[in-house]
Amino acid sequence: MRRDKNFRIHQAARRRAKIDELVTNIFGYKNPNSKKTAQRMYSQSVPCSCYMCGNPRKFFGEKTKQETMHRDQEDWS
Repeated sequence: MRRDKNFRIHQAARRRAKIDELVTNIFGYKNPNSKKTAQRMYSQSVPCSCYMCGNPRKFFGEKTKQETMHRDQEDWS
């Protein structure tokens, strides 16, 4: 049980470091919101909810892979 907790802590630290690097490369060190953006990206994994970062189903009405497979199965029968 202890090993699982340590592994989760390690993975979280690794993800935070990667996001910190990404944010500093995108926004640079001088942006005062870079720390806040990095924290938000860690919890949400996307910087915003615009049509490029958001869910394609919400913005473009695309079907999920599961819905597409189901529709294809219905077409065969």
